Amino acid sequence: MKDFKKNMIPILSLLLIFAFVMMFMMKQNKDVLQKSIDHTFTNAVSDSMSGLSMDYSKIDADEKIQYYYQTVSNLRDALDVFHVTSYKKYDKYFETLNRLYIYLLENKNERYEIKGQSHIFEFLGKSLAYPDDIQLISDFNDYLDEN
Repeated sequence: MKDFKKNMIPILSLLLIFAFVMMFMMKQNKDVLQKSIDHTFTNAVSDSMSGLSMDYSKIDADEKIQYYYQTVSNLRDALDVFHVTSYKKYDKYFETLNRLYIYLLENKNERYEIKGQSHIFEFLGKSLAYPDDIQLISDFNDYLDEN
């Protein structure tokens, strides 16, 4: 019986080391996945901003449609992944992005021009850097209320 216990100690030690290594690897994988989903979110918002960065007075009707849908669909993509990003703790930010999405859907004109394009662009850029800025979110919500 003593031999059995002596033989088990090295095996248990190896199993314990293996378990620690596996836990460390899982943590690393989780961190990589979190960074990846955060990157997906920021790319979607950035791509949405690209559609807003165009001077609509200098592009034709087809390009306006293309950029409008680029803006709206990328914003929708950002909303779809929001709750699995590290931004998920900023509920007011999500609510504001959702209100913006609805605003864009409801306020397109027949030429697919976006009213308040530069204001929206500025908000999206700042909000990526400061998702917890209550004043920024409040001011933008006021802007949406006015329009």
